Amino acid sequence: FAALVPVTLLITYIIAVSDDDVYPFFPYVSDTGTLPPESCVFGQFLNIAALLILITVCVRYKQLDTFWSSQDAATKFPKTNNVALVMGVLAALGLSIVANFQVDHVKSVHIIGAFFAFIVGGMYFYIQAYISWSTRDIPGSSKIVRVAQLIICVLYAVFAIIGTIS
Repeated sequence: FAALVPVTLLITYIIAVSDDDVYPFFPYVSDTGTLPPESCVFGQFLNIAALLILITVCVRYKQLDTFWSSQDAATKFPKTNNVALVMGVLAALGLSIVANFQVDHVKSVHIIGAFFAFIVGGMYFYIQAYISWSTRDIPGSSKIVRVAQLIICVLYAVFAIIGTIS
């Protein structure tokens, strides 16, 4: 996922600029995936990315569920894990909606998909960081992973604010 999305954006940008469909200096991401053929590439790759997100969310859910079922003390986190699962699924669905409903053709649906992908997806990041910091004995949750999650959450907040303002 982490490699697929930037590659997708780069490919659709190159196609859109070469076809003179967008202005080459910092076009909106959604504008580079509006017209064929770049819309086809944009949609296909983002659908694959959404599937990868869905798989990742489900694996993380199951990892935490299995860990907590073997523990006696965890009472509040299984509910938090369920909320995170729902948010992760909605974020993946939102990315698929963004991929398939171009901003120039069905703007309201595209915006709803973007809300789920970016806002609900961001909330998923925060919940996972909270879980990792609250239960430090989860396998694979080293201090460096927790710090990286925190940095990603802070960067997400900064970029979300910048994106909202601009």
